[in-house]
Amino acid sequence: TPPPTPTSTPPETPVEITITGSIAGAEQAGNEKENSYDNNESSRWANDGTVPTAWITYNFAQSESVNEVKAMFYKGSSRTYPLRILVGGNEVWSGDTTTAAGYWTRSFTATAGDNLKIEMTGDNSVNSGWLSIYEVEIWGGGTGGTPTPTPTPSPTPSPTSPPTPTPPGGSYLINDDFNSD
Repeated sequence: TPPPTPTSTPPETPVEITITGSIAGAEQAGNEKENSYDNNESSRWANDGTVPTAWITYNFAQSESVNEVKAMFYKGSSRTYPLRILVGGNEVWSGDTTTAAGYWTRSFTATAGDNLKIEMTGDNSVNSGWLSIYEVEIWGGGTGGTPTPTPTPSPTPSPTSPPTPTPPGGSYLINDDFNSD
């Protein structure tokens, strides 16, 4: 019997992943990192205006399967930002954001990790090193890690006829009473 083949079942409904903490390259006074996930679109996180500190990492309680991030950027309807997005240290997307009134959304291949990092890789479209996020939402399919193997059923054997017994000595005695005169 071959070993079970690991499979993952996609979730029926995406789940928003709970952010349990964060680390940022810097914080502008009054615009702390926690503001970017406090469910208040009036507060925001901002770095100190330099590209080397233009990053923020969101931590999860455990490894999660992540496949989408939504972010509301400061002046996102008129600015773009060159970004890299990493899940558990693995790059899942890089490029320039598009302008968006409201949330900018980026989907990518589901990747397991215990954090998501948004990192600006150069000046934004107004040639400054500022990165600022009002709110972020991280979505996925729930707990990540190793997929649960799905057992492969054992094949059912085909029925066979019982073996014909062989008499001791391997020969048969035939009584030929039908041909007697």
